[in-house]
Amino acid sequence: MQIYEVFLILAIIAFVGTVFGIRIYKRIKHKPLDECSCCHNRSKKLLKEYHKKFKN
Repeated sequence: MQIYEVFLILAIIAFVGTVFGIRIYKRIKHKPLDECSCCHNRSKKLLKEYHKKFKN
């Protein structure tokens, strides 16, 4: 096995580990995943503007 093959395997393992690590972190911290994340941020901004405009 050549040295570049070892580096390629390590790079692939690091990439896959990062992808799964981010997903696990978001699941543990109860943050939205995938498509829900863009809607979640937009709704939080809209709700914040609403509360700013219509104070109780």
